[in-house]
Amino acid sequence: MSQTLVDQEQARSLLVARVFAGKQPSLLIQTPLQVFVKAGVVVQVDKGKRYAFAYEFCNTEGCFAGIPLPASLLNSFKRGKTAVFRIQDTQGNQAGFDISLKGFTKTYKELMQKQ
Repeated sequence: MSQTLVDQEQARSLLVARVFAGKQPSLLIQTPLQVFVKAGVVVQVDKGKRYAFAYEFCNTEGCFAGIPLPASLLNSFKRGKTAVFRIQDTQGNQAGFDISLKGFTKTYKELMQKQ
């Protein structure tokens, strides 16, 4: 399952978050180019724990961080209202992108049943 946040003015993706179900669930985060790679991506659900993930690579489509989804973060996605994905650009500016978690648990269960 995935959610994409789009900058309508520039017609480009700001953030794509994909969750893959399975024996070892995973999360793939795609951000625009020109991010400060060393800062990685920080994910926080509501006011809970912050999870920092390193970028694996960048290509012409953006920069990607793919990780096994920790059980604690998966549970937060199931219980939470909003996940905030924070990135930093090469100029030091930070941006936070909010993604609604409404319907996450139901959709995740459906994905697990297809495994």
